[in-house]
Amino acid sequence: MTAKKADEFEYADAWNDGQEAVSDNLPDGNYQATLTQCRIDRRDDGSEYWFLLFEHEGKTVPKFNNFDSEIGAKISGQDAKALGYHGPKDGLADWCATEAAIGLICDIKVKTKPGETRDYQNVYLNRVHGQTSERAAVANDDDIPF
Repeated sequence: MTAKKADEFEYADAWNDGQEAVSDNLPDGNYQATLTQCRIDRRDDGSEYWFLLFEHEGKTVPKFNNFDSEIGAKISGQDAKALGYHGPKDGLADWCATEAAIGLICDIKVKTKPGETRDYQNVYLNRVHGQTSERAAVANDDDIPF
């Protein structure tokens, strides 16, 4: 028996389906959630997307903002501004790396839409309230003069 590389795994599609099936995602509804991850990722085809992960009471839901359409770019720009980033798309990855948005309390709406091969969860960023109290306290420690 010869060893295969990880990307040559015969049942990789089944593995990925199993990984996706295990989910702690939020069900449909309106939530006040904390932003826990913010980064720019790249798909297998090379296209970029903006990944955000929100958490509410131990459950999470990802938001994937696409840049490959006019609507996707507009929604991404609106979300970036709401989260506090005011600049060109090219600077978004560096801004995410600063973790400035991590800990923001946000009102989100989760809505599942049926697809041909699977259902899709859409996440809408409705409002940003500010940082969690723990994150704000850490961010303000440098401002204390004593």
